[in-house]
Amino acid sequence: MTMKQMVAQRLVENPAGLNMTVTAALSPAESRRNWNAQANFGMKNFQGNNVTRVVLPHDNQDSQRHRELEYRRQAAQPWQNVFMNTSTDLQRLNNPAQASFVSQRQLTIPSTSGQFYAFMHALSAAFGTLQ
Repeated sequence: MTMKQMVAQRLVENPAGLNMTVTAALSPAESRRNWNAQANFGMKNFQGNNVTRVVLPHDNQDSQRHRELEYRRQAAQPWQNVFMNTSTDLQRLNNPAQASFVSQRQLTIPSTSGQFYAFMHALSAAFGTLQ
């Protein structure tokens, strides 16, 4: 049996053009609801940063202004712009290898050149010069 014959044998004709084993057809009410939700999101994206007016039962005159200020503060995401120190930092700094990178125990960084010359000075002190 060729591939074309196998595909034709297993192909299910569906006038809607949907494979019902993969996608479930939505009801008209659910499709309308999804369309309205998507249209609302599109309208909000088009409006930009306009804060929708919210009125709650116990609001005073400044409530909406405070909501708008808080929205703008959080929209700026200040927590991504600062290094946040917490009270538990010292409990988590328990990696000696990492701590050695950030602790300064000497005035200069170690170099292989400096180590080589220190070794040569030690040799010449112990055994004399090479001449």
